[in-house]
Amino acid sequence: MRDIRNDLLERVDLMEGRIKAAHAKCEDKIKQLQSERDATVADLKSSIAMLAKLLEFEQQETGNVPPVAPKSPQLSLADFFERQLIESGPLSKDDLCNMAMKEGYFPDAESARQTVDGTLMNIVREKRICPLPDGTYALPMLSQAVRLRRVV
Repeated sequence: MRDIRNDLLERVDLMEGRIKAAHAKCEDKIKQLQSERDATVADLKSSIAMLAKLLEFEQQETGNVPPVAPKSPQLSLADFFERQLIESGPLSKDDLCNMAMKEGYFPDAESARQTVDGTLMNIVREKRICPLPDGTYALPMLSQAVRLRRVV
């Protein structure tokens, strides 16, 4: 009877190589999709900025300048953070704080910082979002993907 252990070990090495190749292929696809998303979002934001300028110009020309009223947030702060992470991917605490202030959740930076810290702690505790090793926050599935990448 022939000893086939070496053949089996070669097959294991072959399968491990295929696994690594599959991971690399997925990583490349993820990077490609992220760059496509970033380009699309940048184009759309540019269009929004251009339209806002045109609207502002048109309002000034017609003399119909509406009074500036603060936006009233419709989502809870936790839901707003989750939506931002879905739309933008991982974000830092400062990014989330700035976005919340821009959306009208807070009148000033000091009150924003205190509330953002507490809200982030709560939604991390509820496992709705996860902190990443680089200090950013992400949705749980993305956080798991980052951890898996480090293992491989």
